[in-house]
Amino acid sequence: MKKRTLSLLLAVACALSLALSGCGGAPAPDAQTSAPAGSETPAAVDQTREIVFAASRDQCPGEQDAYYASMSLGVWEPLITKDESGKPAPALATEWEHNEDSTVWTFHLREGVTFSNGAPFNADSVLANFDRMKKGPFESSFYGMNIDTIYPGLVSYEKTDDYTVVLTLSEGQPLLDYTMVNYGSAIFEPSCFAEDGTFAGFPIGTGPYVVTE
Repeated sequence: MKKRTLSLLLAVACALSLALSGCGGAPAPDAQTSAPAGSETPAAVDQTREIVFAASRDQCPGEQDAYYASMSLGVWEPLITKDESGKPAPALATEWEHNEDSTVWTFHLREGVTFSNGAPFNADSVLANFDRMKKGPFESSFYGMNIDTIYPGLVSYEKTDDYTVVLTLSEGQPLLDYTMVNYGSAIFEPSCFAEDGTFAGFPIGTGPYVVTE
């Protein structure tokens, strides 16, 4: 058993080493590269070739997963992300505030955003994502999706206009924006949801990339 484990670790290490050596130092097509005296000039990098990388878990596990694609793939974006210090930062929500006892939270959404299929991002799409979360909890290979954990005591969610969403909770949650960071507030285009809340085909988000196969 120990030999098999060691062999597996060595195989993973080799894969990571190859992936890093293949991707980490690749210069941009127009970048000027200098070589040590007496050595040959490096060959031009073919930017059209496929890049393969190794990871510790499945980055795109499939339709039954709570998120389908890892956030690191850039397929979807959240309402709230985090800054370099780990504090909540704007993403699809540009700003937010709460009342004195933290039972009512108001989120102002980014305007002019579209999903990868061309559908508009707005308050209706955010409410549809909450409708989906209520059908859970949903499992994931890394982060689960449980509305009772992320939004404890959620009583209602509604829009006051096309770019403003209000959440009302039964008890004060002064740290709600921390639980919403990244996977806590992932937003997908509603047409990619199956009736049971899983995915009906590829995930559709507002990120810079799409899953095609």
